[in-house]
Amino acid sequence: MFKIEKEPKFWAEVKVLTPIDDGHREDSFRARFKVQPAETVEQFDLGMNGEDMAEFLRTTVVDLSDIQDDDGKALPFSPELLNTMIGNYGARLAMINTYAAAVAKARAGN
Repeated sequence: MFKIEKEPKFWAEVKVLTPIDDGHREDSFRARFKVQPAETVEQFDLGMNGEDMAEFLRTTVVDLSDIQDDDGKALPFSPELLNTMIGNYGARLAMINTYAAAVAKARAGN
């Protein structure tokens, strides 16, 4: 049976490929996403429009974890941390792709 939730949210591991020398390093963190209605998602150009991608993530990401500063200290979720992660192009793309993959998989299973 399908259950309709008022504000569904989910945690997902976000994998970021960071370019280093002749390859990439895979880092990860966790993000909690709010599942957006289709009409909300369709308002954004998530292809290559940086401002739309950033605004979509600001309305969709409700928590972050497993992120550290240079000294290895865990960083708590805040609007500033979210903006920092959105400002990192690799992390921004990874969050968009993680959300899209999770929602597409959920929709395919329903």
